[in-house]
Amino acid sequence: MRAVSGAAFGILAFLISGADAAADGEATPMIGGSVVWSPSAEQPSGMIGLAVEAAWWSGRVGVAVEGSGRSYVDNDQPRAFVLGSSVRLRLFDGLWRSWVDARDVEVGIELQGILERWWYQRNEPELDPARYGVGLALRVRGGADDGSLRISESRFFIRVLAAPTVTDHAVARSMTPPAEEPRELMLLIGIGAAFGSSDPDYIERFRWHE
Repeated sequence: MRAVSGAAFGILAFLISGADAAADGEATPMIGGSVVWSPSAEQPSGMIGLAVEAAWWSGRVGVAVEGSGRSYVDNDQPRAFVLGSSVRLRLFDGLWRSWVDARDVEVGIELQGILERWWYQRNEPELDPARYGVGLALRVRGGADDGSLRISESRFFIRVLAAPTVTDHAVARSMTPPAEEPRELMLLIGIGAAFGSSDPDYIERFRWHE
């Protein structure tokens, strides 16, 4: 119990101490790519794929468009192509000394709301019902080594999405009208990087230490 309380206190101190930093200096969209894995109760091995995104920020609020291609890990079911969008809210951020270089980096946490549409590639593309959900992202952002206005960002994120059940798929492929069925929950786990450009005032926060 003491260990749990100590960990909770440490997390709270981290969030409070970093709350004064504001990542408001993006001059261009943040363009990124990631590797994603999406297990579910029906498919524990899940699907793996590559995703790309473009995110626009205004203060603590961002919107993004996303696309990915995903394949099942352990069976020959058709590959899926996914298009989506997300709304992002930066909950906390703070400047911290990098463990790798003698410079500051910005550590931030985002809350995300996501909407996706899926196409399964068979002889003809087949559209799935929309998936929707929420997620959290941890990002670490820093400046360029060459003194330019370029910023780079490493990202780790996890999402929970409501997905159609196996029953939904079977009914949808038959002549019977789709029945109302509970929706299966699916995880999406990803790790990747994003790049963009910032204004001169913002890039100054990623300063080198002597």
